Amino acid sequence: MNYHWELLVERGQPATGFVDVFKLIGRGNAIAIIKYLAQHSDPQQRIVLTLLLEGQRKDWTDGMIAGIHEDVENRIRVLELTKFTQFNNLDNLEAYHFYIHSIDGFEYMSHGDISFIP
Repeated sequence: MNYHWELLVERGQPATGFVDVFKLIGRGNAIAIIKYLAQHSDPQQRIVLTLLLEGQRKDWTDGMIAGIHEDVENRIRVLELTKFTQFNNLDNLEAYHFYIHSIDGFEYMSHGDISFIP
């Protein structure tokens, strides 16, 4: 691990997917949200990473962000066998980065999937 992280949330089940939420400790304020999407009958493993980085773009170097991505990748590799029911090579990670004024007061609510009404 490149950084120290505090686990804030670890929830989920195969039917709705799983979510892990971490807070960066010590080197800037950041929240990493790893969403393991539900597989249902799809054998592909799909993961979405959302980074909430406190401050402006200039406050975060490319190296810092690469280190965060490496930490996330390590977490996924350790836990993917517990988060997915069908296993293939994980070859894609969708990532979203947001720069925000403050992460103070960040609170996780819930997650799930939605069936659209025809």
